Amino acid sequence: MFILKKKLDVFSAAHRVIKGYQGKCKDLHGHDYLVEVTVACEELDDYGFVIDFGDIKQICNDWLKNHWDHCTLVCADDQGLLKFLRQEDQRHFVLPAEKNSTVENLTEFLFYQFQVELKKFSPRVTLQAVTIWESETASATFQL
Repeated sequence: MFILKKKLDVFSAAHRVIKGYQGKCKDLHGHDYLVEVTVACEELDDYGFVIDFGDIKQICNDWLKNHWDHCTLVCADDQGLLKFLRQEDQRHFVLPAEKNSTVENLTEFLFYQFQVELKKFSPRVTLQAVTIWESETASATFQL
């Protein structure tokens, strides 16, 4: 099996953790997130690639820039923040109601989203993992 890892462009987003959480992340704040995608396949293509690094970057970065870059990642249950964002016409992305916008939940969400996007491009490539760094020293990984 061949395995590739590709770090994507840094993107910026705001979030807060709700559902009774009382730590400092309960307040709205932002991160410069770095995403790393791990893909694999059994056989290389005619050029000797799993997939071109540039294709991974374009597919995944395009999704991030169009949906999460410079926006607020908000839990569907966070009605107060959603009301404000809508009133002020602020760019935001609503996560499923049961999911806080923690880096752990973000990695899981991106895993399934990128899995769909990559399969459209190359059915023989399998997404193995998504890692999101929310700082230089803190990250989370989701893999099956």
